[in-house]
Amino acid sequence: MSAAQSEHQPIMNTDWWSVGTVTIGITVFAIAQGLTYPLISLLLAARDVSDTTIGLNAAAFMLGLGVSVLVVPRLTRHLRAGQVIVAGLLGAAMSLGGFAATDNLSAWFLLRFALGFCVNAI
Repeated sequence: MSAAQSEHQPIMNTDWWSVGTVTIGITVFAIAQGLTYPLISLLLAARDVSDTTIGLNAAAFMLGLGVSVLVVPRLTRHLRAGQVIVAGLLGAAMSLGGFAATDNLSAWFLLRFALGFCVNAI
């Protein structure tokens, strides 16, 4: 085989399932953090929630991120990485749905924590 022929041969087959999973994971992460972070705060402000409470609610997301840093490595010892990612995607979707399902401020703290945890798992 000549050098010119080997240049046109793929080095490896593309695992499109993995590419799709990573793309979906990045998209969910971007939506969950990039859009919900300001939107949830704006929704709380529109409901006349104090700035301190809004800040604490935003901190719940970061707390979820921090806790997941400790937990996700343990999860990956028992589950495949793909399973952890799918669980994170499902958890993030359920968390986002929970914001639409309730107006309870305490629940929003738990949902924001869960969203941070799940997003980091992704």
